[in-house]
Amino acid sequence: MVQTKQLPTRRSLILVHLFTLGFVTFAYLALGTIHYPYHVVTYLFHFVKCSQRLFETLLIDKHSNPTISRGALAFILSEQIILAGFNCYSVLCLDGDRDGNLIELVFPTPLVAFALGAGIYHHRLLAKLRRRKHEPSPSQNRSRPYRIPKGGLFVYTTCPHYFFELLSWLGFSMIAHRPTVYGQTLYIGLSMYGRAYQTRNWYRNYVTNGYPTDRTCLIPFIS
Repeated sequence: MVQTKQLPTRRSLILVHLFTLGFVTFAYLALGTIHYPYHVVTYLFHFVKCSQRLFETLLIDKHSNPTISRGALAFILSEQIILAGFNCYSVLCLDGDRDGNLIELVFPTPLVAFALGAGIYHHRLLAKLRRRKHEPSPSQNRSRPYRIPKGGLFVYTTCPHYFFELLSWLGFSMIAHRPTVYGQTLYIGLSMYGRAYQTRNWYRNYVTNGYPTDRTCLIPFIS
């Protein structure tokens, strides 16, 4: 069997986030204008979002797999560029009746800021559960049970970091007020729900030290 060449996970994800930010920046420089508040605010969302991902990848996340296949990396990069390109097209190439309304631009900003900050907080909680560099994994050390995430909204849902990621995109949709962007947010929500559902099933199947059965997948108290 031919083995797929593996690449360092952390370094690869850093390149993905930097490339995505560069792509968005180029699109806004080519098609947008700094004198239009709508373009400035929507670009700042992408800039802060990519900066958040870089911060988490560099300083917080502890990846269970130190390497990633070229195929998986290509899929992640393609998805990010497609979503970013779709956003740039919707914001920069489609006209809206309320683009100049400063209230509609500023009103969702606290929601976005809260979601980004809460996402970082829950990523930190999750990173604390990762084993140290020289600590054997649960599969290697059967006497060491897998630690269940706790704290914050982990009390109520399996993947609160996904929930806040979705919440930040919902805030951006309210800023962009484009039907196409709301549609993209729906796609992101469905994708994250699928991943959260798989994560909860994994916990239920492989965590034997009492994973709470009442935790939802993605949205606290709902689903």
